[in-house]
Amino acid sequence: IIDDGLAFLNARFRKDPATTRFQAIWLQAPEVRDPGGVICGMTLTGAEIDELLVGGEPETDIYRAINRTLRPGTDRQSTNHLVSHGTHVLDLAAGASPEGDADAVMRAMPILGVQLPPAALRDTSGRRLEGYVVQGLRWLIARNLRQAAGGPVGPMVVNLSLGSLAGPGDETAFLADWLAYEIARYARLVPLAVLRVVAAYGNARRGRLVARAELRAARDLALDWRILPDDHTPSFLEMRAATQSARSLRLSLQSPNLADGVLDIPWPEHGQSWVLGNPARAMVTGVAEDGRRMVQISTAPTAGAATLSPPGRWQVRITSVDEAPALISVRVQRDDTPAGYRTLGRQSWLDHTMAWDWDDETRDWTAPQVGETSVTCPITRDGTAVAYAGVNAPEVFFVGAVRPRPGRQSSTHPSLYTGSGVTTLRPLGESTGPTLSALGDEGMFLSGRRASGVLSGSTARLSGTSVAAPDVTRTLSLILDRTDGASSPDRELGVLLGSVVLPERHPLTGFGILNPAAATDLIA
Repeated sequence: IIDDGLAFLNARFRKDPATTRFQAIWLQAPEVRDPGGVICGMTLTGAEIDELLVGGEPETDIYRAINRTLRPGTDRQSTNHLVSHGTHVLDLAAGASPEGDADAVMRAMPILGVQLPPAALRDTSGRRLEGYVVQGLRWLIARNLRQAAGGPVGPMVVNLSLGSLAGPGDETAFLADWLAYEIARYARLVPLAVLRVVAAYGNARRGRLVARAELRAARDLALDWRILPDDHTPSFLEMRAATQSARSLRLSLQSPNLADGVLDIPWPEHGQSWVLGNPARAMVTGVAEDGRRMVQISTAPTAGAATLSPPGRWQVRITSVDEAPALISVRVQRDDTPAGYRTLGRQSWLDHTMAWDWDDETRDWTAPQVGETSVTCPITRDGTAVAYAGVNAPEVFFVGAVRPRPGRQSSTHPSLYTGSGVTTLRPLGESTGPTLSALGDEGMFLSGRRASGVLSGSTARLSGTSVAAPDVTRTLSLILDRTDGASSPDRELGVLLGSVVLPERHPLTGFGILNPAAATDLIA
């Protein structure tokens, strides 16, 4: 697992009351340069964790002592709290009672963990997350190879219940490209070894964070970007256009403060930048990407800074002078504050006059209007998956979330938040979806799943595709544990769904819903 706040002393992660299942854990920390080199946290082996278990010191005291050596006390230290995302996810993925026969198979499976530093989670745009995830997966692979000590390398399933919206959202995204490379590299190094990554598909479907449109002359894209008051962090908007179309485009930006004027410019080239206001309240920057031109708009915080941006309605308009269609993708970066962290960022969102249609699912007027094309309402719920969901590697399983449908026995329905499709500059309406789905909520009014808190014996309830993914991790681990080595992602997916025939992929639930009971029957 690669996650935040891993309670490595918790009884749910032990072989027996005095022996951990952790082979090793890397507790990452922000890099600090000193005369001895670069320090990035500390590692603990299974033997070192066993010594802590038999020492008799309370779990809380051990976590506090270690956390004090890793990072400043002003940072959130998740294992000092009752609930942490990583512990909850790991319990669903690999937790087992240290006694009795019920969890004997899972209890025999070793665990490797990478605990991310607070800096990687605090910035929900995800830009600080990616580097730590890259280092973490490299370390997991190296440890797994080292544990084999020249013998057969056992299969490894990595749970990654983290993500962001920043980036192109297709196979060219940094983390998507790197995951595909790392998986291919592992296959070359150890041809018969199995590496699978199970990732959460995203929770932003109803966040009004994505828009797409097909522009022509006299058909503009006009959006309102709603930036909230009391936002102590910058806000970011990403816009992408096909390279051949960009020369015909113009961009205008107007802030809620009319005295700042209007910025009306040609679509920026790579390296070009403009500012709006004096002092600068917003900046528009051109960025080169593979096969497209990206423009980023960044605004100053609306509170807590020397220079402030006005909150409210920022007007964004993109026009074209060409009759040929120009495909445009707009995406707001996440800027909210994770649960438990000091509230600094507040999530901005997109608005449009046609974005308030009737939603049969929630029985309110919150759905983007859908016509024959997305020109009717450019804001869309499609393209709300995590930014690396376009990875070109079948070894990566993306998991959406479902919940039981009220009044219908054995029936499920996509959870309201679960992401849909991958944002690319493909023709409008064309999208993919998660690989499969699993339970993310236990009911319409009982959100989330119950699993372990930080301390042994405690429980908590968390919701999201983050808690659906570890169900797949757990079942896939059991499948690979009983496989004779002849394995492939397609075969494993069929077993996970309890069927050897895969239906057409659904944009919200993927190829189907995890069926642990049927999977157990197929591998028995």
